Amino acid sequence: MKYLIGTLQRSRGDSLVIRPDNSDTSIVLPMTHVQRIQVSRGLRAHPGTGLGRGLLTGSAAGAVLGFAITPDKNGFIIDTRGEQALVLGVYFGVIGGVVGLIGGAIWKTEDWKTISHDAGRLRIAATSTRSGATCLCRPSAR
Repeated sequence: MKYLIGTLQRSRGDSLVIRPDNSDTSIVLPMTHVQRIQVSRGLRAHPGTGLGRGLLTGSAAGAVLGFAITPDKNGFIIDTRGEQALVLGVYFGVIGGVVGLIGGAIWKTEDWKTISHDAGRLRIAATSTRSGATCLCRPSAR
């Protein structure tokens, strides 16, 4: 499957006029060749995903480490490997969660939404943003 990423400039009844990224010339794409249309909603951060992954990874690493190390029998609160695994799992889970939260807030991906092209009937509205003109497309009302 081949993808074409660019800016939708016009919608004709049976085709789309698109300016591909990194190109100065537009191409006409027949609607019969269009399987799916996706619209970019811009960049989106992932703090929740980072938090979850960091928490799980840190907890798992702490628990494994807790079971692997023989507990110190010098009167410390932890007496068994299970207790040690629990304590280290929580400790490393918190650290992993904080690191994951920060990493997820920094990690950004483009957010794409699939729209119905309703047999080629699209309505286009151009809006201005700080980064330049952005084309939005949505199904037209019948």
